[in-house]
Amino acid sequence: DLGPLVSRVLCRAAGTVLGALVFAGLAALLPHPAGLIVLVTVCGALLPVSTRHFAALTAVVTVLVLALIMVGGEPQACLGRIAETMVACALVLIVGHLPMPGRHGAGVRARLAAAGSAADAYLAHVLAETGDPAERWALRREAYRTLAEARTAIAVSAAELPTLARHTEGTDQVAAVLERLVDTTTACAVHLDDTGRLTPRHTGQLQSALRELEAGGRDWTGLRTAA
Repeated sequence: DLGPLVSRVLCRAAGTVLGALVFAGLAALLPHPAGLIVLVTVCGALLPVSTRHFAALTAVVTVLVLALIMVGGEPQACLGRIAETMVACALVLIVGHLPMPGRHGAGVRARLAAAGSAADAYLAHVLAETGDPAERWALRREAYRTLAEARTAIAVSAAELPTLARHTEGTDQVAAVLERLVDTTTACAVHLDDTGRLTPRHTGQLQSALRELEAGGRDWTGLRTAA
């Protein structure tokens, strides 16, 4: 949820080094301990702003933690903080890229499956040409919400190093076809709301969208059953 693994590691490393260097410069100029207490207060005020970028957040937190450590009586914490962070970043990169079966890409597949199920329910409701329009609107919102979540997960996975990104190759094409299916279903739902029935042309458009989804190589059993 925080973005690609590699970018997070790089941001963490860069933010830690920057924060440690900034703190070392300020610690040499500020009076102790009053200056350090003011520094802690300033960093606390900057935390809500720094959350917009992970590297900035890491830098502010590093200055905050080092100031607290120095107030506690440990003046040589900067180098230790940098060294420990670099070791931790290396471990994360190594463990995060180990070939563990069933882990990589599971989140993307789960979100795509949820999007497929939501599209299935929405499509079945429209094809039935009955039911409450309010329920149809709720199913429409759920279909687009799950699609957006799947798109976000796919984008994050695609930004990883190739060893991780390869586990979700082709999922963006599946999401695109699902989007076209939901858009087609929405167009038919609007016509259904206006006229109370679907024409053969609208039914044909839905079936064509389903065939396109199946041609993408994904076995969406529920969608085919609804057709």
